[in-house]
Amino acid sequence: MKPKEPLFAVLLTFVFPGLGQMYSGKIKRGLVFLGIYAGMCLFGWSIFLYFINPQTRINAIVAIVFAAVALLPSIWGIFIIFDAYKCSKIFNKDNSLARHITLAKRVLLIVGIIIVFWLRPGEALISNYIPKVQTYRIPSGSMRPMLQAGDRLLADKAIYEKSEPQRGDIIVFKYPQDPNRDFVERLIAFGGETLEIREGNIYVDGQLANDPRIKNRFYYNRGDYGQAGSPVKVPEGYYYVLGDDSASSHDSRFWGFVPQENLVGKIYKIYWPLDRSGPVE
Repeated sequence: MKPKEPLFAVLLTFVFPGLGQMYSGKIKRGLVFLGIYAGMCLFGWSIFLYFINPQTRINAIVAIVFAAVALLPSIWGIFIIFDAYKCSKIFNKDNSLARHITLAKRVLLIVGIIIVFWLRPGEALISNYIPKVQTYRIPSGSMRPMLQAGDRLLADKAIYEKSEPQRGDIIVFKYPQDPNRDFVERLIAFGGETLEIREGNIYVDGQLANDPRIKNRFYYNRGDYGQAGSPVKVPEGYYYVLGDDSASSHDSRFWGFVPQENLVGKIYKIYWPLDRSGPVE
């Protein structure tokens, strides 16, 4: 029977909850913590998938549950770390074992804890399946009626790593004239295409745009890149974007084109206010 090192118990806990308790002789306690961790993961995943699914609507109950699921693991994680540390010390005390550790081993364990904490085993695997989700707030009415001023949105920042942007997508991009600002507009035309706004309609390469997200709106002839009778050729490697509320949108008609490298992601869901939560088309 050898003395247990509390720092090693903490390191094992960061690797997987419950291992620190098992190492300290508390097998049943460790298995209980493993079960709790598995249950929290399954419950958290179900809430998360519900939250990111564009077709689901968020109500007050779901929002409260999601907030609790996000908060409880942090509180529980702190508890089991201290518990693992305490269990190893109790094991040594109950068995009259003297703990001996060199300064080098102590430093090595502390460094190991820091490394494992930052690496968080398993997150690399999870990140391959969970889209990079970012939140945004709409400050103006340039995308009315689909998006209203004050709406809070979710954007999938990984979708265009797996698929190509589609005409009609509501995209997030870095504003070409100030890359520190993110804009939200609707993608209308691609590099190499010729666009014209004629009598409130969008024509791409001479053909009326037939996507209902585009053709069922009125677009005004404004700005240097949206004049009547002046087709615009979109350069290769760029996009042409417009706001749905053409009368109040500061878009490609005024400042030109969006470089492909400025594309951030696609808006797919309103999550606040709750009475407007749901998919974005």
